[in-house]
Amino acid sequence: MYRITVCAASRYATSNADYVYGNSIKTAISTKIGGTSAATETIDNIPVYDGVNTLTFGVELAAGQSGSNKGAWACIKDIQVYYLGSETGAADYTALLGSEITAAQSVLGTYTGKIGTAIFQFNASTQYDALNSAISSANTTYEAGSVTESDYNTQSAALSSAKSALQAIAMTAPDESKYYILRSNWNKTYCLNLNWVNADNPAEVGNYPTISTLDYGVKFKAVTGQNDQFYLVGIDGQYLGSNTTDNNALTDKKIWRSTDERYTKWRVIPIAGGHFRLYNTYASRYLWTETVSSVPTLKCSAHSYATADNSYWDITELTTSSASMYITSAGWATFVAPFAVELTGSLSGVEAYTVTTDGSTVTLSEALTTIPANTPVLIKGDAFGSPVEVCGYSQAFWNGQPQVDNLVGTLTAQTLPTDGTVYLLQKQDDVVGWYHYTEGTISSTANRAYLKVAYGGGAREFIPMVGDNEDTAITSVNAEGTKANGYYNLQGQRISNPKNGLYIVGGKKVIVK
Repeated sequence: MYRITVCAASRYATSNADYVYGNSIKTAISTKIGGTSAATETIDNIPVYDGVNTLTFGVELAAGQSGSNKGAWACIKDIQVYYLGSETGAADYTALLGSEITAAQSVLGTYTGKIGTAIFQFNASTQYDALNSAISSANTTYEAGSVTESDYNTQSAALSSAKSALQAIAMTAPDESKYYILRSNWNKTYCLNLNWVNADNPAEVGNYPTISTLDYGVKFKAVTGQNDQFYLVGIDGQYLGSNTTDNNALTDKKIWRSTDERYTKWRVIPIAGGHFRLYNTYASRYLWTETVSSVPTLKCSAHSYATADNSYWDITELTTSSASMYITSAGWATFVAPFAVELTGSLSGVEAYTVTTDGSTVTLSEALTTIPANTPVLIKGDAFGSPVEVCGYSQAFWNGQPQVDNLVGTLTAQTLPTDGTVYLLQKQDDVVGWYHYTEGTISSTANRAYLKVAYGGGAREFIPMVGDNEDTAITSVNAEGTKANGYYNLQGQRISNPKNGLYIVGGKKVIVK
């Protein structure tokens, strides 16, 4: 038997039930921080059975505060531990067994709702059931009263063995080669938007990041020696972190991207219902979501509401997505995918270019060996007999549609803007170029792109594929939108009512008399 005395004070004191505890016995802290002095709290007769129990003591803080009382803390000093000697007898063994049962129930409770075969669960249903059974058996003996030394030894050993077996089962870690989706169980949006503050470059300014409505994959890279701690690494290689510059528990911390591993360690905490909480070990705060002006944002906080359902996350494996690449006998097309595509293997003969234009001529970049994620390109190569499906992990993009220079990608089939800025790569008989669209419904299929040009000034109605020759003969390309028809003068301007003269019609020179 032991006694513990602690000089303690709490922010809330007795009314909010902050405690000093020794094993399963606890006493409320009676003095509030800010008073003239702290009070000495005493816990007497803490049972520790040799070879089975250990003596554990500390402070237990109240949770669930609200309003101006968010955050909790206490201070303790002058901790003293006294050995009171050994106590025996039927009554003592009954009390000791009760303490053992309470400790075992606490262990069982930490695993309740977390047993299973999925990642971040414990594949320990047999061990869980065994501890539950040992607790039930010990309870039967305890409730009978007058526990003998032999009874206590038998039940205590069974509880200890069952606890150890359950606690020996490690959490099932995720596959570090796979990507996973973090989805807020509260507002049903996804993490992450990587437009956050760069902790490695303080001059880079940003606000709390918004949360993407798109899937965004992260890898869980295990922290050495910590079964429940991981670095969260985005598909683009950036780490999710949270930096802190003060110790104010009421202050929300920004989410950072950083290469400094100190900021980027997260503890994954399973909770009931198959959800999880993410706790940043550097900032000592939870990742949670908040809706401000209908825009979900990410924060890292120690507020009590950061332990509620707005800090609950669902974690599921991210599956690969596919994109269709198609080149007809002409050898030209546009393409975009939400993941990087290496031009190797069956695609080794494909050339890819980004595109710029002044509205009169088109300029191609140097040929790419890999098409980056969300990068619309012009592709050239031998014809595919049928569309080629390419696969990869999607990367989120944040500006509605991915755009590089003048080329805008359409990751899904959609109706294009009718603001007069759209040029589609089209075949007009034997000549291919970029045709201006201003009337009717303009549609584009998935994984294609269109040229965006502010029409006017020197911009043409028809822009040749390459160069400044209005009758450049690049033959046959996959039609990617509504076919354009019309008369164009030699400057590429569309003519509604052609009179006598030379025009381009369907890519060919036509004389109107």
